[in-house]
Parts: sequence; C-alpha cells; structure tokens
Amino acid sequence: MQTNITIPNTVSGLKKLGRVKVTRHVKGILTVDDIPAIRDSLVRDGIAYVEDDSGFSYDNGSRFCFKPRLTKLATGFITFRSKGYLFTNDDGSKSSGDTITKDMLRPYGFAISLDGPGEIQYHLELGADSTGVK
Repeated sequence: MQTNITIPNTVSGLKKLGRVKVTRHVKGILTVDDIPAIRDSLVRDGIAYVEDDSGFSYDNGSRFCFKPRLTKLATGFITFRSKGYLFTNDDGSKSSGDTITKDMLRPYGFAISLDGPGEIQYHLELGADSTGVK
C-alpha cells in the first residue's frame, strides 16, 4: 500500500525528509545541451575561436564564453542537511547548495533564482521508493 506524501511547505519540513529522489530542471540559462548551438552560432557568424574544456576564446586567447556545466535535466537524490543540501546526480557527480530559505519553496520542492531569468528547480519525487533505501 502506497501512501500519498505531500511536499513540505516549510524549510524545516524539507530538512526532515533527509534523502529524496529529485529531478533538477535548469531554465533560462545556457546548459551543456546548448554547446553544439553555441559552436554553430560562432561558425555561422564567422567568428574564429579556440575551444578547450572550460570554454571558448578568440584566436588571441581572450576568453569570451565559459562552457556551461549543468544539463537542462538531471535526476538523482538530494540530501537535506542542517545547512544546505547535497545533490547526487544519477551519474555519480555531486553538487552542493547553501541554505534553503522560505522564498525558495515551491509546490514541487524548491528553486534557486539565478542572475537574469535563470532558475534551477528541484522537483521532489515523494512516494514509497523515493528515498533510495533498499
């Protein structure tokens, strides 16, 4: 029998969840998924560039664009801590975040606002198998 678990509407409620399955959505900023389009745009505009692991530079070495490191969509687990959280991607990579505040809470979980129109949304998946404990 599966019970319906609601997403907490308080920061303390989130922390009580401990470890939860989550889907991370990145919106309004460039992501790893956009790198081919960045390359195409540079070629189309006739811009000579050099690409390395961290970004794009003009031929003279002046960097004009750092490569994004996040994908538009990622799944994994989030572990709430006393101060902040740890996101563990299904591919094993990890990233951490600072304290979650009340204004970051959303009906689906929480979101981090970025400069400009960008936002990283964490959609919690609550249910019988949401903790990843076997």
